[in-house]
Amino acid sequence: GHDFERTGGGAKGKAGQVSLGEVDRRLAARLAAKLRGRYSDADAELEALEALGIRVCDATKRWRADGEAFGSGYERTVGDGDEDVPALDTAPIEQLLLARARAKQARDFGKADALRGELRAAHSVIVDDQRRAWRRVRLYGDYYRVGPRVGKAEPKIGKLLTTLSQAASGERAALLEELGAMGVQVDEGRGTWRRPRRTPEELAAAAALRGEAESK
Repeated sequence: GHDFERTGGGAKGKAGQVSLGEVDRRLAARLAAKLRGRYSDADAELEALEALGIRVCDATKRWRADGEAFGSGYERTVGDGDEDVPALDTAPIEQLLLARARAKQARDFGKADALRGELRAAHSVIVDDQRRAWRRVRLYGDYYRVGPRVGKAEPKIGKLLTTLSQAASGERAALLEELGAMGVQVDEGRGTWRRPRRTPEELAAAAALRGEAESK
């Protein structure tokens, strides 16, 4: 057997000549091949299904014969970049998400990573594969925020992060130190930043450091 369910409307085109039994047989054969690690055989079954007009979505465990395409299977969630583009056209984003899903399905992980990078660079979109969700973030150079909002300090933090993205290696330490003094934690590997909520003692210490800097 297999764990896929049919969705969509009635069969159209070549799919209208395919029996339900044949679809079930090929889906079951594909699953069995994947479980045995015989991925080339699994890919061959998928290609055979597509040649018959049957579309398969691994993300949602669905198949359809009505000629319509599946969406990416990823849900949009709230991001801090939403307010920058209130009327966002999500069609190009969905196309990239779908292309990435197909690349992953074909185990072309290099292409999938490149598409993930394109989503981030071209659309400020971050993909969460675990939650099967995407959101639009506010990028400051190479960095986006995770964690709680920071309020009035964000413009200054954003300016420093943008400068950090363009800085030479010898200038980065001073910028990271200045960000650290503001309570900002930068993850250069993931390209993220956060400023955890600070205790009254930490706020007082930060104020004292600012006072010392201003008095020099």
